[in-house]
Amino acid sequence: MKKLLIEYRYTLLLICALVLLRTLETNRAVPHYGSLYYALAQNQQKQNNIKKAKKFYDTSLKHNPSYAFSHFQLGNLFKKEGNKDLYLKHYQSIVDLKAQEYEFAEVYHTIGKIYLNQGLLDQAILHFRTSLKQDKAYFDSYYSLALAYFKKDQQKDVEQTYLSMRRLVHTDEAQKLLNKIKVLMEKSS
Repeated sequence: MKKLLIEYRYTLLLICALVLLRTLETNRAVPHYGSLYYALAQNQQKQNNIKKAKKFYDTSLKHNPSYAFSHFQLGNLFKKEGNKDLYLKHYQSIVDLKAQEYEFAEVYHTIGKIYLNQGLLDQAILHFRTSLKQDKAYFDSYYSLALAYFKKDQQKDVEQTYLSMRRLVHTDEAQKLLNKIKVLMEKSS
């Protein structure tokens, strides 16, 4: 019952914010509206109303094109739909904005994987390393980085990546990735 009451208050607050925005809105962009529309989009996304959520994220970006969180969420929604062009567009926007929030490690990792699949190993390595700067515990980036080094025949870098990750492993999933790196090291020996 308490949770329902909190959800009701939150929804009521968002409705009030929407009414306020509609009342104050003009044809010009107002940067702080970006975060209000982002909150409305988050609410719609939680209610699984993806179409409205996208609309609010878009409106958020119209008011504040440098609002990285809206780019991130839109990118995630388009990624779930399999719309590669649009999710990459929004992820690249985050990179271009030089966003420093740790959540964006996934963005750099995803772009790095695309470069890796295209055989652009230097760009892939750059993005995987940036991903790890954003979040040192983003274990998928360690494996992808090691794979890129392996493809470049840089055994020492594969080993260094393995050692760096080994210090941080605390979960079974991370251990599986670490074991994959170890297999790469054995293949190149």
